[in-house]
Amino acid sequence: MWLPALNQRVASAARQLVRPRGLASSAMAAGHFVLIAHDHRDSEALERRLKNREAHVKRAKDYHESGEILAAGPLVSEHGPKGQMTGSCFLLDMPTRQDVEDFIGSDPYTEGKVWGNIEIYPMNISFMSKLGK
Repeated sequence: MWLPALNQRVASAARQLVRPRGLASSAMAAGHFVLIAHDHRDSEALERRLKNREAHVKRAKDYHESGEILAAGPLVSEHGPKGQMTGSCFLLDMPTRQDVEDFIGSDPYTEGKVWGNIEIYPMNISFMSKLGK
């Protein structure tokens, strides 16, 4: 697998897509995934994040405009400096897990060695509120 830090147990569980209750078969054409990417913890991790942030955010906005990112944002520290970014979380609307892996594999944070451990989970959305404007 291209993600060496990806836990094999998570990878195995993520491959098991379950049909959402109450949705027609046509709803299965699109897959929903939660992607959680934790930053490396070395002393230069935050510096690498900030260096690659502009390109990462621009790319994420493009995917959001296309409808493939439903929601996204940084994970923030509960224990260190308040609000310090420590990772990223995405709710994605992509057909397959491979599409998610391709998406994450070409992200500036992956290429810039910002993210360490990456977790991908299939998700059945039962309901969702509209966020923001």
